[in-house]
Amino acid sequence: MVTKNIVNYDAPVKSCPTKDNAYVDIDIHFTFRLPSDEKMVKVFVYELGAGRFDEYLAAEVEECIRNFINGVWLSQVYDLKSDMATSMMQELNRTFDGKFGIRFEQCTVTNVRVNPNL
Repeated sequence: MVTKNIVNYDAPVKSCPTKDNAYVDIDIHFTFRLPSDEKMVKVFVYELGAGRFDEYLAAEVEECIRNFINGVWLSQVYDLKSDMATSMMQELNRTFDGKFGIRFEQCTVTNVRVNPNL
């Protein structure tokens, strides 16, 4: 059984280096829907599954955030939170919607911490 409800997902990404080599922690929150079409539900359940989806999603989010932050100066990190969220949602929909029928509906950067290890 696959839920038709909206699913909430929090994804913290630790120690992302910026363009000027400062480190930031990013907390990001997503909402998504699992597929409702019978064919896509079968693809999701039999080819991906909940456990593998969680691992795949965590890896995809971390890679996207690290790539985005790596191209941004530290002084721009707070200003680009909405751009980061938009970029993440587009990338995740491109990765998961066509292949597995998972549709991301909302993405929000909830927290940014600069130089967290100091």
